[in-house]
Amino acid sequence: MRSEPTLPTWHGYGDPDGLAMIYMHGTPGSGMEIAPADEIARELGLRIIAPDRPGYGDTPVSAQGNLRDWAEKIATLADGLQIDRFHVLGYSIGSIYAFACSHFLGDRVDGLTIVGGLADYDTPAMQAHLSPDFKPLYDLAATDIGAVTEQLKPLTESVDVAWSVLSAPMPEEDQAIFNNANILTPYLDSLEYALKQGPMGLVFDLKNTVQPWPFTLKDIHAQVELWHGNKDRNIGVEIGKYLAESLHTDNTHFLADQGHYFILSHWRQILENITTRMSSR
Repeated sequence: MRSEPTLPTWHGYGDPDGLAMIYMHGTPGSGMEIAPADEIARELGLRIIAPDRPGYGDTPVSAQGNLRDWAEKIATLADGLQIDRFHVLGYSIGSIYAFACSHFLGDRVDGLTIVGGLADYDTPAMQAHLSPDFKPLYDLAATDIGAVTEQLKPLTESVDVAWSVLSAPMPEEDQAIFNNANILTPYLDSLEYALKQGPMGLVFDLKNTVQPWPFTLKDIHAQVELWHGNKDRNIGVEIGKYLAESLHTDNTHFLADQGHYFILSHWRQILENITTRMSSR
């Protein structure tokens, strides 16, 4: 018998009586990432549940597990909130947890939106088109997770250090987004909160990304809407194209002159599409 999973901390935004969507944040990140979309979600009648993964924010490291464990946590969280069916939005590494929820929770997930998403690690697209700045960390995680933890500790000691590492390789498309203080300030607040426990959230994400998934993309039967920036340096656009082919979806948005962080400036467009899809079912 499987024990009841330790539930993650979570953040609620939007209309508390609206259509339910669960947000899977990027890395390093937290559920606070989507806070700037609160007013938009209220206007749209969308309820957002944004959990922090283990090691991020206030979710204990002891809640760590694999992709199936995470899906079970989300199911239990939804049960406690009396939410039967829900949409899942997965951003960046959050995409792998969105896929896991769709696979393991079946019809409870009424649709997926994937923004700047990842594929399974051993695919040629992932091997060739992950950021050259960060791929060595992924590779090391596949062989020595303890070494990754030690390597990440000094990089996660403060939000200033973490931001300098994240922002240094950004293309001009992403730099332009963060030139807006209304985007940069809440993002840094989320990042500071995310790093309260040091590198353990990042370690959790890297481990789950590089380990073989207990499903394939072809096992995903939920309807998927896919977004990707053509200038994404973190997760190259060829990975997005691979996802589009593997998921058999023609509901795709490949945005010219956008990088990895365009979600932060496109909340309205993305959430409007989600609400329209949910309302039509």
